[in-house]
Amino acid sequence: MSDNRFMTVAEVRKVLGISKNSAYTLVSRSDFPSFRAGKVIRIPVKQFEEWVDRQVKSGQIVG
Repeated sequence: MSDNRFMTVAEVRKVLGISKNSAYTLVSRSDFPSFRAGKVIRIPVKQFEEWVDRQVKSGQIVG
């Protein structure tokens, strides 16, 4: 894994401008790139950016 930068749920919340509940709902989705390391949820930055790009291209996120 060449790009090992990760985000927290709080950082995803801030970037997307969504509520805490919405962020946790998002990370529970099977199409959203996240994983649990013990009690901590992490989101790989590169995969998150790719996910956002796909959402924008499909019209699900207007950006």
